[in-house]
Amino acid sequence: LDFALVRMPSSAKSIEHSEPSATSQTRRKCVFYDVAHSNNAARIRLWMRVQGGRGRRRLLEDSIETVTIGHDDLCSESYARVNPLGKVPAFVTDAGLHLFEASVIMGYLEDRFGDDPASGGRIDGEGEGATRGGPSLGLVPDTPDDRAFVNLLVRIHDLYIASPNCTQPSFSHTQGCMYLDPTETEFTPASRTMDVKTRAAKAAEIFKQLGWLEGRIRRPFMAGESMTHADLTWFPTSVF
Repeated sequence: LDFALVRMPSSAKSIEHSEPSATSQTRRKCVFYDVAHSNNAARIRLWMRVQGGRGRRRLLEDSIETVTIGHDDLCSESYARVNPLGKVPAFVTDAGLHLFEASVIMGYLEDRFGDDPASGGRIDGEGEGATRGGPSLGLVPDTPDDRAFVNLLVRIHDLYIASPNCTQPSFSHTQGCMYLDPTETEFTPASRTMDVKTRAAKAAEIFKQLGWLEGRIRRPFMAGESMTHADLTWFPTSVF
C-alpha cells in the first residue's frame, strides 16, 4: 500500500450533494461520506482503490459517489440526517439505506461489489459487461478460521484503538493520546482535551494492543499471504 492511497480523491464532491444522485440518463448512486483526515474513513477509500485496481474501477465509479465534508460539517443538521452519530465514514445505499461504522460499510461494499463467494472469482473487465472468473482476490479469506482471524484483528482495532465507543463530550478514542491537546486549541475543542493520567492510560493500552498484534500477525500481510480487511483497517491508523 502507498501513503497516497489514504489521501482524499481529487474528484470528491461537497456536502451539498447529500442525497444519492440520479438523473434521467444515470441510475441512482450510492454515496460515501469522507473526511480527508480520518483513518476510519480511509479504509473505505483504500478498499475502493484496491478493488478499482483489480477490474472494478468503472463499476465503482458508476455506482458510488464520494462526498467530502469538513470537520465542522459533522455537527451540522444536514449531516445528522446522514449519520446521527456525527462521525465518518457514512454511506447511503442506492436504495436509501443509511449505514455507518467503517466495518459495516466495508462489509456492505464487499457483499455488493467485491468477490462473489458462490463463484469464488474476480471480476474480469469493467462495467455491465464484467464477468467473474479466475482466482479469488483474497480480501476476504476462504476458510472460516482465516475469516474469523481477520475479523478479530479488525475488531481489536475498532474497539480498543480507533473508537471512544461513546458520542458524549470528554470521551476520546485511545489513539487520541498521540495528538489531542491537554488544553483547548484550534485543533482540539474543550470536549476532547486529555489530562496526563488519561493520556498515560491510553498510551499503555496502545502498547498492550500493539504487543498482542505483533505476536499474532502472520506476514507478509497481517493475516498471511494476501491483503485482507485487516490490512486496510490498520494501515491508515498506523500512519495517521
